[in-house]
Amino acid sequence: QPPSALETSAIQIKQHLVDNPNDFESWQLLGLTYFELNKLADSVKAYQRAYQINPNDFGLLIEYASTMISINNNQFTTKSVGLVKQALTIDPNAPEALYLAGMFAASIQDFNLARELWSRALNALPEGNADREVLMSILAELKTIESSESVTYSVSINVELSAAMLASRSKED
Repeated sequence: QPPSALETSAIQIKQHLVDNPNDFESWQLLGLTYFELNKLADSVKAYQRAYQINPNDFGLLIEYASTMISINNNQFTTKSVGLVKQALTIDPNAPEALYLAGMFAASIQDFNLARELWSRALNALPEGNADREVLMSILAELKTIESSESVTYSVSINVELSAAMLASRSKED
C-alpha cells in the first residue's frame, strides 16, 4: 500500500534535514509527525535534536515532554519533569504546562497541588475553549477522589507467643 500523507511528510522532512541539519522547525515538525504516526521513539529523537538546537522554545518543551510521558506509559521521568519545569519558567501561566504539572502532581498523589495547578490552567483558558470542559471534568473527578479518601482504615495484629517463649522472657519483655 502507498505511504500515507503523514508518512510522505516524514520522508520529505527527513530529506530536507539532510541538507539543513540545524533547521529547528523541521526537527520539531518531524517530532510531531512521528508522534502522529505513533512512532514515539523516532519522535523523541527528533524532539531531542530540536531541543539541542533551541532548548528555550515553549512549544517544543511541551511537545517533547508530552512525548516523553507517552513513551513511558504515561509515567513521568526526570527528563519530562525537567521539560515541564523549564516551560513553566518561560511562561508560568501557560495552560499546557500547568496541565502537565498537575498530571505530575497527581501522579505523586499531591492532590492539593494538582488542584491548584489545574485551577490555574482553567483560569488561564479563554471562555469557550474546549479544554475548559476537560479541566472542569478532571477537577470534579479529583474532588470525588479526595472525598472518598476521607475514610480511615486501621490494621490490628494479634501475636500469640508459645508458653515456652513466654517462660524464657522476663516480665519487662
